[in-house]
Amino acid sequence: MKDEEETLVVLAIGSNLDDRLSNLKAAICGMADYMTVIDVSPVYETAPMLVTDQPAFLNAVFCGKTKLSPEALLSVVKRLEHDIGRRPTFRYGPRVIDIDILFCGDQIVKTQDLDIPHIRVQEREFVLRPLSHILPDFKHPVLGLSVTEMLQKLETERPVCLGPLLADAADAPQAKAAQTALVYDCVQDACATLGFSENGGKVFTSGIKAYLNRNRIYHGLDHGRDMALSPGRDIKALSEEAQLNASEAKWIESVLTVAGWCHDFVYIGVDDRLLPDLAESIKNDVTLGVDLQSGVYANVSAEPSRAARIVCDVFGVKPGEEVRPGLNEFLSALSCARLLSAGKELSEPEAKSLAAIAAGIEATIPFRAPQVFDALYERLNGVGLTVRESQIAVQAAAWHSNRDVEAFCGVGSMEEGLRLFISNTWQLAPESGPLLLEPDYTPRTFREMLQRNLDFLSSHLDPARVFHGFKGVPSDAELAEKAAKTRQNVDLAQKYLKAKLASASFVEALFAVRDPDGEKSLRQCMSRLILPVSIPASEPFDEEGLAVLNVLVDRDDRPIRDWDIPGSPLAAYLVGAIGFEGAGKMAEWSQACLNKEQPDYAAFLARMEKAYPAQKAELSDALIRENETLLDFRARQRCRPAPK
Repeated sequence: MKDEEETLVVLAIGSNLDDRLSNLKAAICGMADYMTVIDVSPVYETAPMLVTDQPAFLNAVFCGKTKLSPEALLSVVKRLEHDIGRRPTFRYGPRVIDIDILFCGDQIVKTQDLDIPHIRVQEREFVLRPLSHILPDFKHPVLGLSVTEMLQKLETERPVCLGPLLADAADAPQAKAAQTALVYDCVQDACATLGFSENGGKVFTSGIKAYLNRNRIYHGLDHGRDMALSPGRDIKALSEEAQLNASEAKWIESVLTVAGWCHDFVYIGVDDRLLPDLAESIKNDVTLGVDLQSGVYANVSAEPSRAARIVCDVFGVKPGEEVRPGLNEFLSALSCARLLSAGKELSEPEAKSLAAIAAGIEATIPFRAPQVFDALYERLNGVGLTVRESQIAVQAAAWHSNRDVEAFCGVGSMEEGLRLFISNTWQLAPESGPLLLEPDYTPRTFREMLQRNLDFLSSHLDPARVFHGFKGVPSDAELAEKAAKTRQNVDLAQKYLKAKLASASFVEALFAVRDPDGEKSLRQCMSRLILPVSIPASEPFDEEGLAVLNVLVDRDDRPIRDWDIPGSPLAAYLVGAIGFEGAGKMAEWSQACLNKEQPDYAAFLARMEKAYPAQKAELSDALIRENETLLDFRARQRCRPAPK
């Protein structure tokens, strides 16, 4: 049988008998002998459909590349199912393993034994939900809808996400290595297409070192991989909107692959330094300085190299000038340019490609007025690109920058959009407050993080400046929709943050007044706090309020990130008892009384006592009682004789 060219294949797996999780892992490991596994979704638990008298299923989706034809792939799937333990049973009945081929690239196959795309993929949330984690933009070749769009059309009960499938120490490196190897191939191919074939490996290796820096939580390896183009994140939509021909599409795809991987090479606010490889590459073009007002800045050499001059021209920086705003992006682009050029003389095609890569990185400077893209277009015209090349480079840069902030507009319902927004925002918090990564961070550390996030959303973020377009890419209608969703998510997140801030401030103040000389961890303060299951309803909640409350009352203890969970029983109780307006007042008191070098805890509690005496008394009693119970238990545990 003749093998086909390498194709992106997407497979769904399910099990509801025996060790369900092990069965799913066995399916992935078995298929890895016939395909390069690129990405694996989280695992979901789903109630059985149609035949309901059977155990719940675990479901997941994974994707990869293979040279097998669809027919050969089906043969492998059937043999593997048998090897894992599947035996014939009645339709929709229980099974040890079920492996379905969902997609083979954009192929359409209809035979007696095979339907590709899978004929029911658009109907099944237990397939689309995990698939949305790894290929949200993948388009159904028949329906023309993305995975996200198909998911939005469903109105079914949401399956329960149980977390990553490849989560243990033995599995995670394999999944990371497979994904990283794919990006390495993409970067190598992109550099070869652009004429930098000898230096693709150097760029990639330096990027890996940058992303593995110890403080990177969000702007790390996963984000670099996500932004570098992969088979599930191709530029088909961009090509259609910008009307790119085949050669233009190949050029832009290569440009964005390199720009995506390199755009966060430098993040001085998190890393506190330039990594040695990157510092060495740009030492002749810039020197770094520090002042008390604006922090780190860069002085550009009066006679930069040609590669550095191209970056300066794209960023609108003149030789000899200082760079302050956009410094991370500028230094990232400069490092990339120097690694690509490797000190050699650039050809004109290489110089054009380098300018386009720099534009893709410059575009990721966040939260700016739309006019900056007009200025970027003019600067590209001035560095040797044609009008057409400048236009498509800036259109691609805008599209690329939107991908960098796509979590701001979210997907699905209000509640789903809020959860996604919080999940991504929470990844950023430890980068600016690394104490959150300590096992016993304090209530004050947590409260200060909440306050920083709230200040940013309420005072510094204009939803109209998050997403950008250029000359119709994306359309004005799409930009307006993204801005509206962003504003909705920002409003919801502020309600959420104020509720969490109110409860965190109360916990901090209560224990600071009760024990002025001791500083407890947040975990100690909250201990085993149990509040009534039913939330009091002081007011009817509108749709936005209900969405926020649903997140707060979520008793699911799986973390958003390692250091926090989405739900908060205390915050939910407060909102139920005093409303979002009351929680907002408490957040204001927190700002006035606690957000200073010496917090005035007594004043904060006095304001609460005056406004909400019953709630303060009830919550104080619950917190203190549970802590005393826990401390007494720990004391007794310490007194027990050691086991012989």
